[in-house]
Amino acid sequence: MDARLDESPDPMHQEMTYCHIAEIAVRSRHRNQGIGGRLLLAAEEWGQRLGAQFASLEHHAANTGAAQFYQERMGYQPSAIILTKRLRK
Repeated sequence: MDARLDESPDPMHQEMTYCHIAEIAVRSRHRNQGIGGRLLLAAEEWGQRLGAQFASLEHHAANTGAAQFYQERMGYQPSAIILTKRLRK
């Protein structure tokens, strides 16, 4: 798990602190045992203790299992879409 506190990059929201979860992984043989949920809750509690008002996370767009887990089981809702493009020289 990779979690950190971030301030909003939006100048209109600079006073908001987020607990940003950039990476969470559970080995395939240990999935569906509640480990991911406990890790995520621990990160949220850590962030809240340190003053975060919101939790945010990211996952790969093709990982539909992660999207379903975060939204349906953990209560996260999409709030932005980030697009990427490989740049070539």
